[in-house]
Amino acid sequence: MPGCKVAKCKSHTGRPTQAVRLFCFPKDPETARKWLVLCGVETDINTYKFTDSDRVCSLHFENDQIGYDMLTRVLLEAGKLKRPPVVKLKEGALPTLHLPSRSDVPKPISNSVTRIAVIEKKKHRMKVY
Repeated sequence: MPGCKVAKCKSHTGRPTQAVRLFCFPKDPETARKWLVLCGVETDINTYKFTDSDRVCSLHFENDQIGYDMLTRVLLEAGKLKRPPVVKLKEGALPTLHLPSRSDVPKPISNSVTRIAVIEKKKHRMKVY
């Protein structure tokens, strides 16, 4: 079940509310990397493999970054919309609300040698003498 990628956000598709929508990551790699950094993802953003379940919920976007597609806008104005409106992000939209602070986000570990060294250091600290 896809959930919001923002650190500590608990929004996911199983929630019974229509108020929170989940948006897919942008196709543009540079914008997608910006989203990862803003979301506080704990990984090397240059090697991150995006999946279809990577999403960010509408709670992290300002209202002026969210809009309707053209057909939905016309149907809304005519009062003939028979289903929930199709909500889309405007081009170039970035998550800016309710994001983790820098102190909440661990620094990414950039390579496997460093990652192994950190794991070994943690194991050593946990040993009881």
